[in-house]
Amino acid sequence: MALHVLREVASSIRNGVFFSILADECTDISNKEQLTLCIRWIDEKLEPHEEFIGFYHIPNIKADTIVAVIKDAVMGMNLSLSNCRGQCYDAGGPMAGSRRGVAQQILSEAPKAHPTHCHGHALNLAVCDATKSSKLLSDALDITYELCKLIKFSPKRQGLLDQIKADINLEAAGLKVICPTRLTVRGQSFDRMIKNYEALLMEWDACLKDRLDTAMRARIIGVKSQMEKFEYFFALHLGVKVYSMTDNLSKTLQQSSMSAAQGQRNAKNNGRSPRQEALGRCDQKFGKLYEDVLQKSTELGLSGPQLPRHRRTPKRFEVGSGEGSFPSSPKEYYKRQYFGVGSCYCRY
Repeated sequence: MALHVLREVASSIRNGVFFSILADECTDISNKEQLTLCIRWIDEKLEPHEEFIGFYHIPNIKADTIVAVIKDAVMGMNLSLSNCRGQCYDAGGPMAGSRRGVAQQILSEAPKAHPTHCHGHALNLAVCDATKSSKLLSDALDITYELCKLIKFSPKRQGLLDQIKADINLEAAGLKVICPTRLTVRGQSFDRMIKNYEALLMEWDACLKDRLDTAMRARIIGVKSQMEKFEYFFALHLGVKVYSMTDNLSKTLQQSSMSAAQGQRNAKNNGRSPRQEALGRCDQKFGKLYEDVLQKSTELGLSGPQLPRHRRTPKRFEVGSGEGSFPSSPKEYYKRQYFGVGSCYCRY
């Protein structure tokens, strides 16, 4: 049945004549390297199609190995590599190497196969860089990941959370575990954390009343102390604002009808809002967000916003004779975090 489907797909691609190659390598759960291969083509009605060809086990991720697998798969479908008009990979060395990378080796045999950096991968790199630029977001990701593990991997604590939500009439979807590899699927995780915040605070108090081993008690006390801080609560709202835009863009870029030009336009349009905020044109939006978070944190009984400890800048970072600028108030500190994330994301 699989071969029959593959023959039908190959026949359709041959009717369209020209095609593009999409490939990426990854390690599966059994610790084996595998290459994912897809082919994109246009039919007679100029409608785009993306067909999954298969997973191919590879002994290593060297460019020569990947090229050999791609050629073998294309020849197995009775397609001519000379009709290839595009390549889409990540920007890793084996794929995008300027001399012996996969893209360059395919170009040597199909000069019209223009290579393109995967927009989804580029977006993930942008979000990763933006997250690293903000200590608030980086810490919030670690805390949220640990918190989700405490709830989702324990049927007892999951049941207790559901019971608490029923007692206080809180209608909110359950927590969603953060994906450790993809940074463009985290807006919903942060949003659900905010909606379950009150119930989670009550759960930690209930859990600490039971007899727990030392390690588990320490973990619960740690996440409870972090959740009682304004810093983490604000970081969740900041993450929802940033990741909701990138999550929607990621879903849009994954559509099979999306072309490379359309993907670039969507990425540019998506970056306009954070770019304006990064340039300081949206102070009013930040002020509203800050006041809303401050009001909600007060209702939940969280600690107030505080400035981080002022540390001296290392000498290797000192340039000139002027003194460094340090936020004069907690609001100014969170404003810098807010605009800094948008500025870093817009560089892509």
